[in-house]
Amino acid sequence: MNKLPFNFTSVPSTWELCFNKDCTHNDTCMHYFAGQHLPADKMMGFAIYPMPCRTASAGST
Repeated sequence: MNKLPFNFTSVPSTWELCFNKDCTHNDTCMHYFAGQHLPADKMMGFAIYPMPCRTASAGST
């Protein structure tokens, strides 16, 4: 299967980025994918905080 090219400019400016490499969903998550392709000149934006992931994995609701 051929891979499609990715251009970060296609990510909406309000899209939350994720950087949680330990998340069990990171292999299929577009938030994580976009976070891995963050351009070096992007200094601020929205992000998904890791605390809810830790809480959910601990069995808390």
